[in-house]
Parts: sequence; C-alpha cells; structure tokens
Amino acid sequence: MKILYNSYHIIDLKKEMTERKEIKGDMPKVIEMMIEEIASNPSSKRYAPTSDRTVVASTVTDIVSEYENRILDIEKFYSYTDEVVEKLLLEELKVQKRVGHLKGVQKGCLVQALIEIGDKNYRYFIAKIEHANFVDGIELILKEGFNPNENKIWKTCIFNFEIDDEICISEASVYVNNKANYWAENFLELRELKSDEKNTKDAWNGIQNELSRSIKKSSPNDYFILRNAVISYFRRSKIINYEDMIQDIFCEYTPVNATQERIEVLYKKLLDLPKVKNFDTNFISKPREVKAKLKSVHKVNKDIDIIIREGISENIEKYKEVIHSEVSADGMRQLIIKITEDEAFRMFEI
Repeated sequence: MKILYNSYHIIDLKKEMTERKEIKGDMPKVIEMMIEEIASNPSSKRYAPTSDRTVVASTVTDIVSEYENRILDIEKFYSYTDEVVEKLLLEELKVQKRVGHLKGVQKGCLVQALIEIGDKNYRYFIAKIEHANFVDGIELILKEGFNPNENKIWKTCIFNFEIDDEICISEASVYVNNKANYWAENFLELRELKSDEKNTKDAWNGIQNELSRSIKKSSPNDYFILRNAVISYFRRSKIINYEDMIQDIFCEYTPVNATQERIEVLYKKLLDLPKVKNFDTNFISKPREVKAKLKSVHKVNKDIDIIIREGISENIEKYKEVIHSEVSADGMRQLIIKITEDEAFRMFEI
C-alpha cells in the first residue's frame, strides 16, 4: 500500500470554516499508521454512489482519473480535497442547526488520502477523527502505534475503483461509530447495498444456525446460554460491530459441558460468517428482525414446568446468577432461581 497524496483539514463549526493544515514533521508517518488501521478494520457497511454526479463521488473519481492520466499534481489534489471538506462542513452545519442545544456533531478533523494498492488498483480514504488526540499525541502514536481507542476515529469511508474503459467507483466501505446518518446519506450521498434490517436478519440467522449445528445436541446448556446472550445483544438497539459482538460473547466464555476446543472452533466459524453469508459487519441492530421465541417452556418434573423468556441477560455470568442447577449434599438435583417478586417468594415459604 502506497500513499500517493494526502491532506489534513480542521473543521471549525463555530466559525463555520475549514482550514487545510500543512502535513510536515512526523505527521506523514502518523497518517500512514492511521490509514493502515482503517484498512484493517473488519467493521464496515457496503454502499454505492446514488449518482456519479454527486460531489464526493465525482470528486474522488476525478482525482483517480487525473492521477491515472498523469495530470494530477499536489495543488490540484488539494483543491479537490477542499471541495470534499466544504461539503462535509455544509452537512455538519445543517445537523448542528437541527439538533440545536443537544450534543450535536462530533468535532474533529478530516484526513483524505489517495492510495495505490497495486497496478491500476486505487483506493480513496476519507476519515473523520478526533482532532485533539490526533495532533497532541503524535509522539506517543509514533512510539506505540495508532490506537483507535485513544486517537478516536469517528467515521470513515474507503472508495474502491474499477478501471476499464473508464474509471468508476465499484463500492464504498463505510464505518460509523454512532447513528449519524448524515455521513453516508448527506455528505457522501451513498445508498446502502444491504439494509440494517437485512443485515440483522442474516447475521442472526447465520449465528443461530451455526450454534444449532455445533453445540445444540451435544451441549444444550451451553447452546441455551450463548443463544440467549446473542438475542440480548441484538435486541439492544445500537450499532453492531460484528467482530466485537462475537468477541464479547464467545471469547471469554467458560463452557458448562462443551469442550473449550469446540467453543474455539465455533468462535472461528462465527467470525467467518459475514463472508460466508454475505452480510455487513457494521450496522444498526433492528431487534424486530431477530425472529426467536419470546419464551421457552421446560419441564422440571411431572407437576412443574418453568417458563424462561429469551434474552434473559446480555451478561452470561449474570445469567448464571439468575438460574442454575446444582446437586445437594444428599444427591438431590435442584434448580436455584433468584426471586425478586415478593408474592412468588412468600408462596413457597414452607
């Protein structure tokens, strides 16, 4: 990966202006590290331009075309990047005006870069990052590497190009850290290739099927616990970073009956699901698409059944605190259930 050109702009919403800063000193190395981090980010959603005449799509296509035809120089590149950042400023001012006194737009700066991956293989990077941590921490970044948790990356877009008789955008990979629709819809003017509803449905179905194949018969208790944890994760309406979700649920999980090796194999299969089932890895969860029974009935003995609602807790350890089985000293198998309802507790006081 070779950085051909790059730029760095500060966006000042209070003054309603942008300012391009000279990239000098250690800044080129920091930008290179940031781009490598963005390129390796497994969390993204796929988009395509709504038209080849939109501001950002047409601008970055012109950049690639002029470079390919050997007529792009640094000043032309800078003028193009100015157009892109002015478009972003316009859209962020609209958002800021609409939300008024609320928290509003995440303040930061815009980094742009034209990248050459191989012969006639170009990508264009656009990233909005937290300005203060990016600039003030340059020395630390160089020592320890670009850390997206410390040097916050708010939003990104990677344009991929097809070069045949003409140059056009084949696809755009977008990452956002919140539900800011303006980034993809208004600023980049892109249309999603897969809706959040479709991504939620495909991801859930893929995970559930893999759980069923891998551990349902051999380890029904592990299946029950893990399935409930996945349901809970999806039913919280938020941005889903698929890899983070799988790590949160499966990475530190201590199996009840399944072997650790089986859980590790399952974990690796789940990480491969987005490619296998063709869904995005960054999307807003739509809980209605998680088609799972709201409750399950379990026969305890000939006189008693218990009903358990799905998605009992997003925390597996807390789930075990709510209900678990154990064998008493005299060999009696029993369920231990945490009771929070006074009436139920008093009913069984004997």
